[in-house]
This record gives sequence, C-alpha cells and structure tokens, in this order.
Amino acid sequence: MVTISSLRIALGQPELYLKQLKEVVWEDDMIMRSTYFAQTIVKWHGKAYLLSMPLCATALRHVERFLPLQRHVKCGLIPKIEILRDEMQYQHPTLGMHHCDIMLEPLPDALPYADAVANMSGDKEAASLLHSIDALEEELLRADVSHNNLRKENLLLDAHGIIYPIRWYYATDKAGGDSKAIEALRQELTTTCNMLANEPDLAPYNVTSPLDKYIYSGDMHEGLIAVESDQGWGYVDCNCEEVITPQYLWANDFCEGRAEVETAQGMGLIDREGNYIIEPIYDTVEFDVENGWSRVGKDGLWALFSYSGEQLSPWENPIGGGSSAL
Repeated sequence: MVTISSLRIALGQPELYLKQLKEVVWEDDMIMRSTYFAQTIVKWHGKAYLLSMPLCATALRHVERFLPLQRHVKCGLIPKIEILRDEMQYQHPTLGMHHCDIMLEPLPDALPYADAVANMSGDKEAASLLHSIDALEEELLRADVSHNNLRKENLLLDAHGIIYPIRWYYATDKAGGDSKAIEALRQELTTTCNMLANEPDLAPYNVTSPLDKYIYSGDMHEGLIAVESDQGWGYVDCNCEEVITPQYLWANDFCEGRAEVETAQGMGLIDREGNYIIEPIYDTVEFDVENGWSRVGKDGLWALFSYSGEQLSPWENPIGGGSSAL
C-alpha cells in the first residue's frame, strides 16, 4: 500500500521516482490527506499544480468518469486535470518496487476563498463575495455540470472576484448538484456580515488563538475541529476544549456523526465520542456520507459495513460501487 511517506520520498528525489515529473519542484509544502488522496502543491514548468496521489484503488473512479465529459464542456472554471499512469515508483515493504498513478490539477493565480471571508470587514466585501457566488452558480448552470464538493476549502478567489472551484473529484454532468452548497456559502456570508454589524467599536488588539498550540487545525465540522499535536490527531470543540484526545496518526473531519481515523494498526471509523464504530485494523475505510455505509479494504479485499458498524457484504475483490454492492 502506497503511503504519504512514499510520496514525500518521491517528491524529494523526483528524478529517481517520477517518470514525466522529473523536473517538478516541491517546496516541502504540507501534504494533506483526505479519505481518497494525499495532496500537496507543486510547481512544474513554472506553473502551480495540486498533485494528488490515490490512497486506494477506488480513488480515481469518479475522476475517470468525469474526464471524458469534461472534453465536451466549455467552462473556464474547469481545470484540465491529467492522470499520469504509473507515474510514481515506490518501495512496497514486502513486494519490492511498485508504481502508482498521479493526478495533476492546474491551479489558477488565486488565493483561498476562506481567507476572503475571514478578512471581510463589512457590507461592501460581503456584497462583492455574494456577487462572485452568483456568478459561480450561473457559470456552472451554463456549463450544465455539478462540482458536488463546493466547500469553502475547495474554492479560490482571484483578483477579479472570480471564484474557482478546485478538487473536481466528484464532478458530474448536469447542473443542480451544488444548490445546497451554494446556499450554505451565501448563508455563511450573511451570518458573518450580521456578526460584524453587531460588533462593538473597539480599538484593534492582538489576540492569540487557543488553536495556535496545535501543529494543524482544520475547520469546524459538526461542532468539532480536527487538530494535530505532538501526541497525534484528535478533536476539540468550539471552545478549544479537547473532546477526543490527540492519539491518531491521522483524523478526517466529522460528517454525519462519523470520521475516519488512522492508527499504527490501521484505519477505522469513530463516532463523536471517540468510540470505534469500525475497529482500526483495516487498510482503508471510506465512509459514504450519502448512503451511511463504509467501504472497507484489507489485503486487497473489500466489504461494506453499515452506519453502526455491522458487515453487510462478504469480502470480495473488488467490491462493486454504490447500492448495487449490497
């Protein structure tokens, strides 16, 4: 199984471990991990890219379905994603040298949308961002595509006020899949603007966040924030009180009361109290928020587990996708 450590080694010596990307430049940026990918920002021939390494066999499935459709869609927001087959060479602990695919997504010259929201100071900025969201929605409708993952963490804003979605991993043809996410973005702007309007006129002062003591802290999801300390990954609440003690090698954001975590023994699934719904003994655990089940992989075999952790299907190689797997 390919690991983040393998990616770090390859990016440190691309001339030895990469085929087409031998001249890629990686400035030791953070390698972020999601359920499906390990990701980091690189430069290649002077242009910035989001480089993604699949962490499981099913990671590229959605992308592979969308890429043929993308060629027929005229939309300036959709980047030209490339999948470089067998691009990276890595050392398997028992089977010797192996290869894995690498995905490249070009990044626009833009800054995180979340920063623009955080730095918003009044109605003028809010109105400008709302206009940008309206333009984003109109462009997706015109192109008749759905990004299906329009969280603010996946949005960039350029100097002209254009919002660019990134991480087009779940995109599909036909518009409409982003309506709830776009409305949530509008609601956040309205709420933030109302809070600013009600703030007392105080002199500026410096404040240190309790989150500053952590190596990493994410955004709040379902009242909990994933954090990383010297002791590992865990979760804090809105008051920065530790709800689940840092202890994991990695922890994902909570969604529908569940979060994937990784320990030295393997991946598992926990609830909001830190109880294991699926014991951390598997190679891969992928929680499907829409259906409430998890796809679980171990030693090349796959099975489905229910929301409460019961195994729903026999171990197969490979397991089918969607509800047809049941």
